[in-house]
Amino acid sequence: DDLYRGMIAASTDADHGNAVVIDLSGNDAYDGSMLGLATGRLGVGLLIDQSGNDVYQLDMGSGGAGFGGLGILFDAHGNDTYMGSRMTQGAAIGGLGLLFDAAGNDRYTSHGFSLGFGGPAGVGAVIDLQGDDFFQCGNKYPSAYNAEDSPNGKPGDPLFQYDCFGLGVGSGKRILSKRPEWQEYNLAGGWGLLLDVEGNDHYQGANFAQGHGYFFGAGMFLDLDGNDEHFTARYGLGSSAHYGIGFFNDRQGEDHYGSSGPFYNAGVSWDHGVSIMLDTGLNNDRYAFASSTGLGGADHSGWGLFVDEGGNDQYEIKSGLGRSSELGLGSFFDL
Repeated sequence: DDLYRGMIAASTDADHGNAVVIDLSGNDAYDGSMLGLATGRLGVGLLIDQSGNDVYQLDMGSGGAGFGGLGILFDAHGNDTYMGSRMTQGAAIGGLGLLFDAAGNDRYTSHGFSLGFGGPAGVGAVIDLQGDDFFQCGNKYPSAYNAEDSPNGKPGDPLFQYDCFGLGVGSGKRILSKRPEWQEYNLAGGWGLLLDVEGNDHYQGANFAQGHGYFFGAGMFLDLDGNDEHFTARYGLGSSAHYGIGFFNDRQGEDHYGSSGPFYNAGVSWDHGVSIMLDTGLNNDRYAFASSTGLGGADHSGWGLFVDEGGNDQYEIKSGLGRSSELGLGSFFDL
């Protein structure tokens, strides 16, 4: 049962760009420094843990993160805990970041820009093969939407919003400025993926989560089997904005979807985005969106599609169900 601290499977300087750590057994604890755990920074960072119930304390830019390089964290067995801050757990900018967990009932928590996040020129992915897992992203960085939607709100209030940008999100860097010399620093987004193959899982997100594409980014969320719970806030569950692409598919199981609102969930697109949300099982699902809008919506030349393939489903929603405006195309199908 080992304790690792500091730079773990990560480059330390320009002369040592590649680093590998392999641990074959034991209940291990990893406490990495910033950019210091399974991080590829202009090189390769590879961490393999073969077995044990492990705990990963992930500082910014670690946990299968790539920045101009390749960062991979592979855990083969055990009920593991991944605790991250920002840009962790399958995150990348200008590189590839991968967190791969093969088995176990695992717990993933993060503050934002994590859990399958692809920034500009980056591919970030989280792949979990087996187990009843818990995924959480958000509740740290207050959203800019609070100024308009909840000007007097404080953390803890029901309408107070946080940003996530995680759980399968691709995002670019969008600079809002009329100054021409600043606009050239806009950067198109990369690709983010979260794939869970089987298990009864719980997903807790905030704004921009679970298959979201922002500013020429592409986000993909795939859950292939299990009775799952999905909770988000704004722009979640297959959504896109500003030329992004968002895709969400929960393939099997009796699933429960919820949102704290106030807007835009489940196959919705804004400003030339393209979004698809599919629930392709034949089970009975529940969509608890009494505080949100969505289920196939599109605005400002966006395309949004929602499909529930089968089952005796329940829909609670403030407004939506195949709504469009401003040259958008929104579609709702319950087959």
